[in-house]
Amino acid sequence: MTVNLFERDAEMGVLREAFAAAVQGRGETIILSGVIGAGKTALLHEFNEFAAESGGLVLASACGPAEQELPLGLMEQLFRDAPLSEENSRRVHDVLREASALTPPLSDALTPSGARMIRGLCTALLDLADSRPVVVSVDDVQSADPLSQQCLLYLARRIPRARLLLLLNERTGIQAADRAFRADLTHQPHCRRLKLGPLSAGAVAAMLGERLDTTVTDQLAGECHAFSGGNPLLVRAVVDDQPHRGEHGRPGALVPGEAFADAVLACLHRSGAHTVEVARGLALLGDFATPEFVGALIGAGTASVTEVLERLEAIGLLEGGRFRHPVGRTAVLHHMGVRRRVELHLRAAELLHREGVEARAVAEHLVAADGHPGPWAVSVLQDAATREVAGGRVAFALDCLELARRSCADERRRAVLTVLLADTELRSSPSSASTRHLSRLNAALREGELGGRLTVTAIDHLLWFGHTDQAGEALERLRGSVEPLDAETTASLRVLQRSLASSYPGLLARMPPGAVEPVAKEPTPVTVANDPVLHAAEALASVLTSGPNADAVTAAEQILQSGRLTGATLTTLTNALYALIYADRLDLALPRCDALLAEARARKFPTGESLIVAGRAEIAVRLGDLAGAEECASAATSLVPAPHWGVGLGVPLASRLLAATATGRFDVAESVLDQAVPQGMFGTRFELHYRYACGDYYLATGRPHAALGEFQICGELMADWGIDTPGLVPWRVGAAQAMVALEERAQARRLVEEQLARGGTGAVRSRGVALRVLASTLDPRQRFRPLREAVDILHGCGARLELARAFADLSQVHQMLGSSERARMIARRAWQLAKACQAEPLCQQLMPGSGAVVPRAHLSRPVKAGGVEALSDAERRVAALAGQGLTNREIARKLRITVSTVEQHLTRAYRKLNVRRRTDLPAETQLDFVGTAS
Repeated sequence: MTVNLFERDAEMGVLREAFAAAVQGRGETIILSGVIGAGKTALLHEFNEFAAESGGLVLASACGPAEQELPLGLMEQLFRDAPLSEENSRRVHDVLREASALTPPLSDALTPSGARMIRGLCTALLDLADSRPVVVSVDDVQSADPLSQQCLLYLARRIPRARLLLLLNERTGIQAADRAFRADLTHQPHCRRLKLGPLSAGAVAAMLGERLDTTVTDQLAGECHAFSGGNPLLVRAVVDDQPHRGEHGRPGALVPGEAFADAVLACLHRSGAHTVEVARGLALLGDFATPEFVGALIGAGTASVTEVLERLEAIGLLEGGRFRHPVGRTAVLHHMGVRRRVELHLRAAELLHREGVEARAVAEHLVAADGHPGPWAVSVLQDAATREVAGGRVAFALDCLELARRSCADERRRAVLTVLLADTELRSSPSSASTRHLSRLNAALREGELGGRLTVTAIDHLLWFGHTDQAGEALERLRGSVEPLDAETTASLRVLQRSLASSYPGLLARMPPGAVEPVAKEPTPVTVANDPVLHAAEALASVLTSGPNADAVTAAEQILQSGRLTGATLTTLTNALYALIYADRLDLALPRCDALLAEARARKFPTGESLIVAGRAEIAVRLGDLAGAEECASAATSLVPAPHWGVGLGVPLASRLLAATATGRFDVAESVLDQAVPQGMFGTRFELHYRYACGDYYLATGRPHAALGEFQICGELMADWGIDTPGLVPWRVGAAQAMVALEERAQARRLVEEQLARGGTGAVRSRGVALRVLASTLDPRQRFRPLREAVDILHGCGARLELARAFADLSQVHQMLGSSERARMIARRAWQLAKACQAEPLCQQLMPGSGAVVPRAHLSRPVKAGGVEALSDAERRVAALAGQGLTNREIARKLRITVSTVEQHLTRAYRKLNVRRRTDLPAETQLDFVGTAS
């Protein structure tokens, strides 16, 4: 008969009836059985209280493993408080003293002296039952010593004629040595067995309701039943883990915690050391925990493991051979000693590897052990890392590669692992470790320990972090190699060539001759085919070298639609994104950028998020979303701090500078200009973004000469590099605006006409901006046509800020030609757009209802007194030579630095001194330089 703890009225009735029969001299033996935690002890104690209150004499004892080594230890507990007569007290004392002299282990076979002792003790007990009913209550009888068990058998055979009730509590799953005792006991005619089973869902609900003092839903009870298996001990532990809810508490999900973990461990340890070991093997192997694997891991037979698993299933810890709740598994793993856990993890790794299990599962054990596995483990760890990176799971891949690198004895392979480790970490989360990894990459390249493809991978990282000299040297070594390039290396070099053409043009000449085809001068069809890495690079290079074309746009769009964001695909996807941006296809770039951004955030991929949000800032600037641009640009340098950004830092800084300038927040713009940029950024595509933004700031703050210089440098670089497309940065438009401010309208018109001729049909936004600026170079009556076309174009492509500027210019033309009402109406529209963009300087130029338009404010400031002291030594040297009339190239040759470095120092000197041109430089800049510029 099975008893449920919260559905036991009938069973308590059975026990009470048995007690009533014992009162009348019809004794019997009742065995309560059940798994650990089933509530046997609770039921035993409850009945004992009832029997004592009903006038019975309750003699209780509780057994444990220690009692098995104490001859008659159980009987000694029973007699400890028994009201014996003087004669029986002496008899019991003598027997127990004699038993204490026996040496364990005792034989199960009775000796004459043993029989005499048993008869003496049982006689004393039966004498007690003459005067009142006696309940002999034994908890965990399976742990009693052999002599005490024989005493119980003696009583069971004589119980039908005594006022005696034997109530014995035993645990199911007893060992074979205890089965003979139970068999003898249960074969007695007046013996019956009550088995306590698990709680039903209804009983669990009742228990939760009683203890939580709240209404318990069926769902809540079902959840608790599911992860406790209906074991009362585990259910109580779950209740103990819940916070106090108060009188009207409404429980949400039940969350097992520390009490539940302790209850799981208690169940295991009370089941014996072998059960604990099986549970450890089960927890450690996880999904691979078959009885065969567990047995092999802990050195046990499959049959014994199967028996333990069945027992744990009955207890409620397991379901289908797995822990019912992860808290149980975690508790078992954490309760192991460190040495044992490491040992088992290494053995598990070897076992699973030998059985051909996937690399990820084997690598998990190797990483968890963090020890020194055999040489076989290096390949497994590398394979697992490769698969993890492909799946976007970078953290574990880094653990695998780091362990593989530490465990590898072969220097050449160790170098390969170094590159893979650096590649994975630098792509996923560049940090202070970047310098260490770059040093390792340089060392591996110098020592020639890498193959061609890995050399290209290393070059990619050196370029991104501004180590162009080292990258160039590595390319030179490839050029000088006598070994023919294999197909894989050639394919990697083709991608690198496109990358150099679009972003690092100065290094193109150092590519190995014959490794790749020359960069096409005319637009060529670009398709995704089966190599998105190459075709994304080709799409970007095609747009920059040849202007927007449908093939490049289609390829970029397809790559973005089908690509999944990981560390390995990040460069490919960002190349495709910028191909769309530079092609003026913001309508395609914006939704794909937002989708990538959501994916990066969902994957918790800060490097990917920072690069993509920088692209989002660039899109926002072009669309006139100034607040969004500044927010995205700031986020880009927060996700990955500026020192770890690499040469691409120029993009978010430029976006923030453009946005701050357009909103009139010049203090923010100046803080951006004060921020250090990587020296390696100069000479790359990213320099153009930064220089153009600087020029825009100078133009807005009334320094057209300085602005013109920045725009012209952009033009020179873009022409030299073969990427002179307005979709990258419209330097001609910027220069034209500076020339208009300088009253050089003819030259400005020539520049804008050049841009319109080069833009092609695809550069829609760029054409609209160019037309607006072209109008400013014409006579007022000639401005209507280009401005109207600019308005149509800019309205169609959603460039709100540029549209506001076009409306402002159109309003000014109407005002100049006497159409005041029309001017006011258009000015009002311009003001509304400018306000929506938060372009405060433009709003100030436009007075709603008046139609008045004034030129952009000139915010020149006087040279600060003593400003020369603010210059660094390098800036002072450059400023001194510039004040003497030397050109930038002459200064570079004289100081033995690059032209880019001269330009950077001079720009900072202008800003610190608040001057516009070389002729404005104060004389003090030359004083400290005398004698040092020879």
